[in-house]
Amino acid sequence: MSTDGFSDHDDTDFISQFQAMAKNLTSENFSGYPETAVDSSEMNNTPDQPECIKKWAIEFEERIRIKDGNEQKKLSLLEEQGSKDLHNWAMQYRESLSRAIKDSRAHEKELRAEQTAAAEASSSISGADASQAVLWDRVCQLCNFVSPNPEDGSSTPPVSRHPGTKDPSKDLNRMRILLLQLKQQPPVIQRNAIHAN
Repeated sequence: MSTDGFSDHDDTDFISQFQAMAKNLTSENFSGYPETAVDSSEMNNTPDQPECIKKWAIEFEERIRIKDGNEQKKLSLLEEQGSKDLHNWAMQYRESLSRAIKDSRAHEKELRAEQTAAAEASSSISGADASQAVLWDRVCQLCNFVSPNPEDGSSTPPVSRHPGTKDPSKDLNRMRILLLQLKQQPPVIQRNAIHAN
C-alpha cells in the first residue's frame, strides 16, 4: 500500500485506463468521429456483438447480393426483350409501309385505267349525235335511278351533289322520267336545219 492510502494495484488500473483513453483520443478527429472508416466485415468481427447479430448481418448481406444479382438479370432480360420488340415493330412498320405503297400503286393504276376508259367513252360519245340511242343509254348508265325509300329500310337521305342547295332530298323523278324517255325514244334531229345555219 502507498503512503496516501491507495494501493499500488489501483494505480496500475488507473494508468491502464488512462492509456486506453489516450489511445482512443488519438484515433479520433476533432469532430468526435474516428478518422478511419470501419467496414462491415470488421464490425461483424468485433467481439462485443452477439453471435445471432453477426449471423443475421452475414445472411442480410448475402440476401442483398442475391437480390442485386436477380435485379441485374431482370434488367438484362428486359433490355433484351425491349430490343427484340423494337426490332419486330420496325419490321412490321416496314412491311406495312411497303404494302401501303404497293396498294397505292395498284389503286393508282386502276384509277388511270378508269380515266382512260372514261376518256375513250366520252370521245366515242362526243362523236355521236343526240338522236342515237347509244348516247342516252350511256347517260342512263351514269345516272343512279334507285332512290332511297323509307319503306325499303334505307334511313339515309339521298346525297346532294351540290352542297349549297337547301333541300338535299329534292325530287328528281321528272329528270329520271325524261332520261328514260330519251333512252327509249331518242329525239329526231333535222339535219338540214342544222346545216342551213
